Amino acid sequence: MKRSTFIYYSLVGTAVIAVPSLRCNSKDSSKVLRQPAFLSHICDEKTLREIGKSYKHQFPSQTTQEQLSTVLLTDNNGKVISKNSDNALIVSLLNKKIENDFQSGRTVVVNGWILSQTEAQQCALFSLS
Repeated sequence: MKRSTFIYYSLVGTAVIAVPSLRCNSKDSSKVLRQPAFLSHICDEKTLREIGKSYKHQFPSQTTQEQLSTVLLTDNNGKVISKNSDNALIVSLLNKKIENDFQSGRTVVVNGWILSQTEAQQCALFSLS
């Protein structure tokens, strides 16, 4: 199986599991933003924090909670969605961004992991919590 196919199906599977468990009327987007869904299933918190810290060292322009939240909440057309949006909308946005990152080659190598830029940014935000 091609890596891109595996990643695509992994993301879809994660979305299928994650979306129903979210309360549609929930407005606390902080956990959704800082928790990379797929990586959370295969990495422990310590690993996610280490990935996030390394990412922040590699990309010093993205080191604060505000910077990372803004980047994560901006879609591929430059439209920023509100952090008060429903969690399902935010999860959908993040999944689309991750898929698009892999398809467009926007990946980064952090601590030996090949990640989409969006996943790495989520880890960076996680490392700040």
